[in-house]
Amino acid sequence: MYQGLQVGYGLAITKDCEDPVRAIKFLDYLCSDEGAVLYKWGVEGENYFVDENGMRYRTEEEIAKASSDPDYGKNTGIGNYTGFPIYGDGAVDENGNPYTPVTRESVIAEYNEEQKAACEAWNVEMLTDIFPQPDEFETPPYSPLWAYATPQEITSNVEILNEIAWPGLVKCVTESVDNFDANWDKLIADYEANGLEETEQMMTDFLAEKIS
Repeated sequence: MYQGLQVGYGLAITKDCEDPVRAIKFLDYLCSDEGAVLYKWGVEGENYFVDENGMRYRTEEEIAKASSDPDYGKNTGIGNYTGFPIYGDGAVDENGNPYTPVTRESVIAEYNEEQKAACEAWNVEMLTDIFPQPDEFETPPYSPLWAYATPQEITSNVEILNEIAWPGLVKCVTESVDNFDANWDKLIADYEANGLEETEQMMTDFLAEKIS
């Protein structure tokens, strides 16, 4: 499901930067098609090649090197720096050429025998085909909650409630069915005694401010 604009990461140029204009130009370059391909594919003729249809591909040797060498990203620079503006896996340019080497075909090629058998049994190409597809969802008019920096007071309250929730839920599930109602009622009572209603209202107000 497309999550809308995600703003969980940010970039900053420090006051000590010797050439901030050049830094901005570098970020702008990364947002270009050329920069995106360089960042995710590497150097043409060295890390990847282009076939007769103009589609990028990697050799079997390069694929093996990328998956087996722990220093591959460090040595080549491919995908080595996170937090920069980039296209994600599955994104394609105007010619249908993928911006990253992780494609539908590359994922299928890596399936083991059990995964292949599951796909055959379900009559699908990929395991993810058994789930609802992106075009079945409407694009939400807001970013996901985790993309926002929530106020410290809310975060602190949620941490307290989580400390109550996990052991309480485990108890509900693992103990006898006869004890479920009593365990559940205690969980809810502990929740309410530790600011559940207040935290829910704070979260509601916070989200209302963000999506208004």
